[in-house]
Amino acid sequence: MSKAKDNSTTTTLTSDELGKLAGRLVEHADSIHNVAWRHVGADMRLAARALLQMSALRTGVLAIAAHTLDSMTADRLRTVLGETEQV
Repeated sequence: MSKAKDNSTTTTLTSDELGKLAGRLVEHADSIHNVAWRHVGADMRLAARALLQMSALRTGVLAIAAHTLDSMTADRLRTVLGETEQV
């Protein structure tokens, strides 16, 4: 088993990182066999689904920012997602 890296200094997760985290949560949920802990597994699956939705939203917003003709709006969208420095 590989050691998890410390993400305590990470402020923004990319869509790929959100997807990978969602996958790990599902794997952890699938490994819960104790009946008393199944609710935890259900919460992990729900959190994984939320992460995948956030990943899709993030990807969509970045696509909109890339294609908008309004550079101020594009900059604001990227800033909200942590893609640029806030001024």
